[in-house]
Parts: sequence; structure tokens; C-alpha cells
Amino acid sequence: MRKAIYLAIIEAINAAKIGVLHISLWNENTVALEEQNGFATPAVFVEFAPIQWEQRAQRVKAARARINLHIVTETLADPSDGSKFQAQALETFDTIDDIVATVQGLSGEGFNKFLHVESVPDHNHEQLQHDIEGFVFELTDTGAVRKRAAVMIEKAVRGGTAE
Repeated sequence: MRKAIYLAIIEAINAAKIGVLHISLWNENTVALEEQNGFATPAVFVEFAPIQWEQRAQRVKAARARINLHIVTETLADPSDGSKFQAQALETFDTIDDIVATVQGLSGEGFNKFLHVESVPDHNHEQLQHDIEGFVFELTDTGAVRKRAAVMIEKAVRGGTAE
């Protein structure tokens, strides 16, 4: 289930051709950058929040789930009023808006439309800015449903005719 959601996000972002250079699962990727493998920016990291499942009939379970997209961009230019590089610095907002617009409404097998519910801006950054965009959606998992085999019942034949 999570694999399908993650792959759907990757496919949607790549198909939109909005300039995202790296997509991966979130693993505290902006902490201790010197000790981790580098990544190109802009980057999107997908975080699955804990899922509280509700059991339904026939071994089906459902939940209202949440993902957070960690959007990491470089911020070398000065966004100050009057700065000659202000437009370049504010491209971060365009990147975030493009990613949100791409993922908003995404749905697939077992999950319905992503709804954008939260934006957490990074107000304490140096060269890398790390913004978080939250989405909620309904999730249904039928993976534990038992598959029933079809059974054919043949009529008994007596004396060449069916009864």
C-alpha cells in the first residue's frame, strides 16, 4: 500500500516536469548533511505519518492517512526588497507551489484524493531551505481479504439426461 502511494507520488512529480531533481523517502535527510549522501535540489522527501487503522468487515481495514512532503531547496540569493536577486530567491515559492499543485488531488488504487492541509515554512535556514507540506487522504487496504475459489457443481446425469 505505501509502496503504491510512494511510486504514484514519484510518477506524478516526474510527469509534471517541474524541475524536481531528487525524490526519496524521508529519513531526517537535512540533519547532519556532512555525514550523509548528498542530493540534488530541489528535492522532495516523502514521510508517512503513523496510520491508525480501523478494521472493517471481511478483513478490510481503512484509515484517514497523512503524508508530509519535505521540500528542500537551495537559498543562495537575497529575497530582500530591492535586492537584484530577489526574483531568483523567491523561486523557492514557485517550486513549492508547483509540487503542491502536482500532488493535490492525487489518487490511485486503495487511496483517494490527496487534500493539502498544512504548510510549515522554514524560517531558520542557511543555504538549504526545508519546507513541509502536509496532505491527508482516505486509505483502504484489502490485502488480507481471502480470495474465494469458484466452485462448479455439476448436475448428476442418469440415463443420459440431467436431473
